[in-house]
Amino acid sequence: MEIEKKHNKSEKEIPLQKLPGMISLDSITETLRDRNLDLIPKREPLSYGFAGHINLLKCKDKTTGKTINIVEKSFNFRDVKKGEMAKRYWLIENPPSGFMEETRFRLGVVDKETGKVNKVVIDWLYNEEKALENLKGTAGIPKSYGAVYEGLKGSILEQFIEGYDLFDMVNQVNTIEEINNIFDKIKLCYTEAAKKGYIYNSPASSTIMVEKATNQPYLIDWYNHSSGSIESQGPVKEKFEKGLSEIEAERKRFINEFEQEKLAELKAQVK
Repeated sequence: MEIEKKHNKSEKEIPLQKLPGMISLDSITETLRDRNLDLIPKREPLSYGFAGHINLLKCKDKTTGKTINIVEKSFNFRDVKKGEMAKRYWLIENPPSGFMEETRFRLGVVDKETGKVNKVVIDWLYNEEKALENLKGTAGIPKSYGAVYEGLKGSILEQFIEGYDLFDMVNQVNTIEEINNIFDKIKLCYTEAAKKGYIYNSPASSTIMVEKATNQPYLIDWYNHSSGSIESQGPVKEKFEKGLSEIEAERKRFINEFEQEKLAELKAQVK
């Protein structure tokens, strides 16, 4: 997921609770209440992503009294007739060969004459909800606090990772061993998820956060995963293997960048 760090000017002037597509805090309160959590009724903007606003929520655990930080990733339904994108749904007509075997869709429309599926609807929010739910307990998968649905819009509530984006890793680590350790964990999480039928798309360009205290990486963007078995050869296994190659290529790139940074520092000290 590419994150845009800036909101446009008009949106800054609107209270966050009333931005277009934002679900009500009452709906979030009800969802968290089922998990023994009390929402502190305030949103803090973090960024803007593929599907909508990304906000920080705070709540109190009723049992321990501790404050917990939660990320709200909103999936806004936009007006397609006005030329805007539908951020929660993707309608695909006449899906190409192989598409049905590797993409998780929520609804399919069958042609009565041919008996073939000629339209599919992908629900990004539903996909992320199910992925986090079924991958629960896997190291590197953020904890889910539930999905909230309001008609054509909704939000997923996830664990807030106290750390940094993988892209900034060179500025955060001190040794090549740390880089290798982080990438070993990324590879392990990616593989364990794939064994359960969830293939994380484009590891090199998707959001991966690294928890500062533990060096544990978390694979964040599960709305756009592929589904299927990696046990037999086919498009799903090919996509999985491509992802493994991307991870190793990124490992080499970061190690090279780290070495170049250290070399530059040594040259500067000599001067």
